[in-house]
Amino acid sequence: MGGCLSTSNLGLGLYERKRNRKTFSDHVATLQNLSSIPNRIFANGKSRTSCIFTQQGRKGINQDAMIVWEEFMPEDVTFCGVFDGHGPHGHLVARKVRDLLPLKIMSSLHSCESKQSASSTACCAGNLKSDVGDAEKDGDPEEKVGSLWREAFLKSYKAMDKELKSCPNLDCFCSGSTAITIVKQGSNLYMGSIGDSRAILGSKDSNDSMVAVQLTVDLKPDLPREAERIKRCKGRVFALQDEPEVPRVWLPFDDAPGLAMARAFGDFCLKEYGVISIPEFSHRILTERDKFIVLASDGVWDVLSNEEVVEIVSSAPTRSSAARTLVDSAAREWKTKYPTSKMDDCAVVCLFLDGKMDAESDYDDQGFSSVTIQSNHSGNAAESDDGQNSEPSFQRNNTVRSREENDAYKRLTVEGEVPNGENSVHEDQNCTLHHQMAFYNSKALLALLLVFSILLATTDHTIAGRETPKHSENADKKQPQFLVDTNGSFLVPGIGRFMFPIKGHGFNPFTYNPVTGTSGGSASGGFGGSSSGTGGGASHSYVPGGDDTLLPNPGVEVPSGGGTPSTPASP
Repeated sequence: MGGCLSTSNLGLGLYERKRNRKTFSDHVATLQNLSSIPNRIFANGKSRTSCIFTQQGRKGINQDAMIVWEEFMPEDVTFCGVFDGHGPHGHLVARKVRDLLPLKIMSSLHSCESKQSASSTACCAGNLKSDVGDAEKDGDPEEKVGSLWREAFLKSYKAMDKELKSCPNLDCFCSGSTAITIVKQGSNLYMGSIGDSRAILGSKDSNDSMVAVQLTVDLKPDLPREAERIKRCKGRVFALQDEPEVPRVWLPFDDAPGLAMARAFGDFCLKEYGVISIPEFSHRILTERDKFIVLASDGVWDVLSNEEVVEIVSSAPTRSSAARTLVDSAAREWKTKYPTSKMDDCAVVCLFLDGKMDAESDYDDQGFSSVTIQSNHSGNAAESDDGQNSEPSFQRNNTVRSREENDAYKRLTVEGEVPNGENSVHEDQNCTLHHQMAFYNSKALLALLLVFSILLATTDHTIAGRETPKHSENADKKQPQFLVDTNGSFLVPGIGRFMFPIKGHGFNPFTYNPVTGTSGGSASGGFGGSSSGTGGGASHSYVPGGDDTLLPNPGVEVPSGGGTPSTPASP
């Protein structure tokens, strides 16, 4: 007979059409209750096969988002994604993409599968003659499934960008987000990415050593194919003089916005000039040597190599702490390599391919202390009457009297028959108690001072702004303010700092400039400095790794345009 195949008969994890319709409609119905969907995590934590963690940098509000959705579809399908927002509303864009893109991929796959099933049915109904040529023309079934996923990724990314453009309550003109998304279906791994977030694979080589395999490409503007497309659309690509290793995309008529990636959701000010949201799609067959997958934003990749990431994750104390351990390592590298720069936001997803997670942190998750619980791992595990080791249980530490002991003690006290040595014991206990209280009070005071110092330092860094002055060792530190400084200036609280008249420059009350301390002159510098940089770029302070866009992160939740505030499905 004919060589036609239906995706419902492929046996590669795609579910039947009838079951597909029901499952998809159920997911769409829960769109407004995404946070309540089981096996879907988007905040710091762990699932049955993964752990995720994000940490805010020092550039403002955390604009990274992440998600792991187990049982994304039937037949062992898991969805993972990391999204790095940028621009004034980048945090809102990243969250919206995190919430809606998985559903759009599901919808697109459903549509593609329905179309292919319909065409297969029509093909079989045509009573085509069976021959070898027909079978070869139909191709490998796995390739058919791969082509379905490819089409689903392309359609869903396009639909996501279209929805962002038409969203009345979210201004995406100069704000956007990267996306690195993977779908694991059995041993098949399907990946789609835009921007500079990255995915790597931790695998074992022939010597049983862990090696790193990069799964995606950082889509930077200086890649030949990306730069050619942008220039063909009249956009400009160049780097500033003070950050020559960070190429950016600029408008043809203005030195803005300086986007440090060639593909992104949103950023509609550049969509006519070469920036696109078409994902780079790839497919990989996983083997038994593949151990885990790491997805992360550029805050991690700016300071850690692929090999270092694999080493950190594989040597983490527990699997459930791998993502946090990786983020902590990146934070330390930021402080070591770039002490005067502001750390970028970091988001990490670690997916373990064997489907197992450790159970060492179960008791910690329940708030139990390992000192209080006597478990089978201890040397003096309690046993039950039948000789079997009993379940972990709380044991008395003999510092508190039981009810019977307390009643007996009260009777002795009332009758005046206090046991020998009891008074001296009480005195010793009271003395010890006073010493302990004094010790704990001093520790509490020190802890309070430490917290106050941290809050003060954090506030200073936040107020100091985003720019990092060039060739400054204390660029990130806000210096103390004095009423009268050594340079002859004086501080007016609530207004600013002014200069006393400088000797030798004369004093004219009509032309005196309190900022410079001279008469007849104007303050130099300010905001009107000349532009610099290759291709006429505006002058900016150098920050290693570069910001995703030169438009500032506001540092606070910024209300987006429109009549009502934007309301992402989950924070």
